[in-house]
Amino acid sequence: MPTYEVDLDELRRAFPNRSGPASLPALLTRFGKWLGGKPWRSVGSFDLALQWSDSGFPGGERHYDEFALVIRLPDGSAAGYWLAGGDVADAPIVLFGSEGQHEVLAPDLATLIARIALGDFLERGATADFRYSDEDYGQGVAPDLRPALQAFLRAETGTDDLRALVRKAKPPRWDFGEWVAGATEAYTADMLAHPDMRAMAAILDKYRPAKAEAWQVTAINIRWAGPSFDAWLALAAKDQLAEVEAVKPHLAALRDEAAAKKPGLGLWHSAMLMVYADRVWLSPDYIYTPDFRSGRPPAEAFKADQARAPREARRIPPWLAAILAT
Repeated sequence: MPTYEVDLDELRRAFPNRSGPASLPALLTRFGKWLGGKPWRSVGSFDLALQWSDSGFPGGERHYDEFALVIRLPDGSAAGYWLAGGDVADAPIVLFGSEGQHEVLAPDLATLIARIALGDFLERGATADFRYSDEDYGQGVAPDLRPALQAFLRAETGTDDLRALVRKAKPPRWDFGEWVAGATEAYTADMLAHPDMRAMAAILDKYRPAKAEAWQVTAINIRWAGPSFDAWLALAAKDQLAEVEAVKPHLAALRDEAAAKKPGLGLWHSAMLMVYADRVWLSPDYIYTPDFRSGRPPAEAFKADQARAPREARRIPPWLAAILAT
């Protein structure tokens, strides 16, 4: 039977190191040590694993230091601390749902653990995986360790009545859903009005889906490191985009602007241009390994980008760290 994934050293990278090396909140550390090695699903279906706000909402990468996401759910949802006030001790625990849900789960980690231990989540929906399940799933039925988790939390908090802890939880000071909606609206408006985005929309006009539904799109893959640049239609991997030289200066301006606006963000190496019937949209990716059509560029290309617009150390994913170390 699989066990919970817990990597406390990796989780430290989730937290901004504003005043020296980052350290984990004490309760998160002890919860991780308690959870590690126990059968998966025995208190719920999730892992303690580093996540990022990049895919949480449009422009989420520019808010990376406002979150410390430390929980991964099987459907791709992520949860963790919303550092809106700058102090992790006062940070609510929020959810980035894989279907676009944005909600506060608890005012603090202790209350979230209490909700997990008590099964205080609906059987369906974005948070259902925080519930214990006695389904077999072909791996055997996981033991129900929620009573043990309750005992752990009582010892940690000195609170016997965990239901009272949940009931008395202070309401969040901010509406997280409204904050995400506002940040998304502002970013979307800026991008759609950006002169470089408008210029690319004109250049790529012939790729607009004709008589299309709103969701239909022509996708263009972009890969970039140092002087190495690739652009190709997602459905025609062998053919370079005919307009590559025309769009490249506009992509360069957007790429550099993002790095300048958010120090520590660095330069993306992978992105997708999406041409819809009524607009063009750019989705950059700073986290995952880029698959260059013509083969991965030499390490010097990535090192040149890091020297020109340094990423914050905790934002350097393992694949990029290995390249920069050569």
